[in-house]
Amino acid sequence: MHEDTAYPLYNRPWFSVWLDAGGNITMKGILAPAIKPFTSDLLDLFENEKPIGTIDANGMIVADGEQLIFSTWMPPIPSAAFDRLTRSQFNARLGKNTPDQVTISVTEECPNRCIHCALPDTDNRESLSPDAVKDVIDQVIGMGTT
Repeated sequence: MHEDTAYPLYNRPWFSVWLDAGGNITMKGILAPAIKPFTSDLLDLFENEKPIGTIDANGMIVADGEQLIFSTWMPPIPSAAFDRLTRSQFNARLGKNTPDQVTISVTEECPNRCIHCALPDTDNRESLSPDAVKDVIDQVIGMGTT
């Protein structure tokens, strides 16, 4: 990763936020001074943190990729999913809350007994059809979930 390569966290003509591979954040645009106090706690997630790596257009991990992988719980930057996450965070500031993430249990037949999972305590052995899973995904994406 080249620390001087910048990735857009948010990019509009009047306000943009850029993150480099070294964890440095730069705000640009005419509205940057006004918006900075409104978003500083959101940007603290990134400040001086080192990303995991970058990927190329084929999803392969490379030294100087097109997308920045910051963590396993955050979509690649830039991406449509990251744009939805950014939009939902801004909308939350305006009182419109959207789930950041959704977990789908595709089947209740998992043989593992993970301590965090409620499924081992159910006696159901049901599974969702691929069409049902696709429908749920379409619905949550429609809500703005990443």
